[in-house]
Amino acid sequence: MAAIPKSRVRNPMDKLELREVDRKRYEEWAANSESNDLYRSFVRVGSTMSLGRKHRFWCDKQQRIVELMSDGELRAYKYLIWQPNVVSIKEQYALNPVTTFNIAKRRKVMHPYSYKQRVHHIMSTDFLVTSVNEDGVCVQHAYPYKISEPSRPSRTAQKLDIEAEFWALRNVPSTLLTDNQISKEWFLTLLFCELHYDNQLQFSHLSDFSHKLLGLYQQNPWLSLRDLLKKAAASMKTHYFDAERLFKNAVLQGLLPLSQQKRVRLNEALLLG
Repeated sequence: MAAIPKSRVRNPMDKLELREVDRKRYEEWAANSESNDLYRSFVRVGSTMSLGRKHRFWCDKQQRIVELMSDGELRAYKYLIWQPNVVSIKEQYALNPVTTFNIAKRRKVMHPYSYKQRVHHIMSTDFLVTSVNEDGVCVQHAYPYKISEPSRPSRTAQKLDIEAEFWALRNVPSTLLTDNQISKEWFLTLLFCELHYDNQLQFSHLSDFSHKLLGLYQQNPWLSLRDLLKKAAASMKTHYFDAERLFKNAVLQGLLPLSQQKRVRLNEALLLG
């Protein structure tokens, strides 16, 4: 096959070119996101051939299926969803390709593009988080995730800058989340606690339990968590497993000031932050 003359080669920075299937997928996703239906991730676990482990699981807090593209995204998701003030998270949130293309063009950088297929890719934000602020108002915050802070200048940094400007145009702050902010120990603690997540437990009940447990801890700081919960159960005249369930939900609600640098284990003493 003869080479295409240079004069006929399309400059990918001149015009947005999307595959028709991608354009329709974005339009359907956008329509769904604006409806009252359960949120669905734009990037699905079965739709990408990228290497690495992917995760598709039921989230008890959001009461829906969540789809994540890596172990790192899983750690970031657990870190965010169990922040006490977080209401919901929309993962793999697609960004309007017309807007991101115009941002890239204005910044004079290349929009994500496939030279092989000669089409642009639709960008997405890893996590769009809705939380309740101190005034009781729901606010949004975008969180792209990377293993570490990218070097500058770099292609990764360019993409993050496009993403940040996209959200700035919507008055939504954007913060890069890296593994430096998410300890493995805290991730494992959250996995341990969410096994007994119960959204029917009253906040006041959990608050009372936390106050009692901290009082017992101050008297017996070297007791293992299991023995501490036994004392709490005895003082409350309830079963041990009820005390353990209350403890785990109090952790998820942010009612116990635990250190995020030490994994919670039943056979070890607690470490407060």
